[in-house]
Amino acid sequence: MIGVLFCPRCGEPASLNESQEMTCLSTGATLGRGPSLELLKWAKSEPWDDGFRLKIDTGVQWHCPSCSNSCQESNGKIWCPNCHRFLTPFAFYLTELYPHP
Repeated sequence: MIGVLFCPRCGEPASLNESQEMTCLSTGATLGRGPSLELLKWAKSEPWDDGFRLKIDTGVQWHCPSCSNSCQESNGKIWCPNCHRFLTPFAFYLTELYPHP
């Protein structure tokens, strides 16, 4: 396990497999290598807001991949109130390319 990464859909621990794809240890859902590495880099970096906004709310209960806390979503932003990280830039990958049950 990589220690600091949690599944953004359920908050359970996640790991990187041999192909460097993030896998939810609870459901086995896997995210591709590119987005997984970007998410890992994001989780280990200082919090920042790139100003990116979604046009609609996703309606998903997100969890912070860095601390597993429940995220908040409003005004086109998804953020963690605990560690102040913005998950918004990953919303497409996590809704369209991450088949989490």
